[in-house]
Amino acid sequence: MAMQKQLWSLSALAVELNRDRRTVAKALDGISPDGLVAGNRAWHLQTALKALNLGDPAPAASRSGGSGMVENIKHRLANWKTIHDDKEPPALPIEVVAEVMDVRVSTVLAWLRAGCPYLKAGSWANGSGFKLHYAWIVEWSVMVAETVARSGDADLSRQLGFNGTRSE
Repeated sequence: MAMQKQLWSLSALAVELNRDRRTVAKALDGISPDGLVAGNRAWHLQTALKALNLGDPAPAASRSGGSGMVENIKHRLANWKTIHDDKEPPALPIEVVAEVMDVRVSTVLAWLRAGCPYLKAGSWANGSGFKLHYAWIVEWSVMVAETVARSGDADLSRQLGFNGTRSE
């Protein structure tokens, strides 16, 4: 069965992302809904993550022309209260992370095998059962992509899906 993007209400997004409903509503204010659920505005998870500044791993570094790692460190220093809000991080399955990151599940699994952090381990063979924190995946992928790009190792870049093509 093919995976399809799911629409989420404000309340469902707040629960899934472990955020206050008002925080999610404020972030999505002015962003057109992706559809309706039970007659109410609803968004895809990817839309909500981007609105909450959780879903755009590379653009900050590429827009500024700066180092992704340096930009990430600056962001973490400036936003430590939001990042470490004493809430349990949302545990997303590998399929959801792959969909939001627009990569294959096998690519996210390769990242995990290469040291990407996770909340709960799953099958190292196919990725089932893994629970991931999206912000950790984004940060790790930005830092490793930059490191691999600077190394010039095209084979490693291909294996990790950092070369603009979807890895197998």
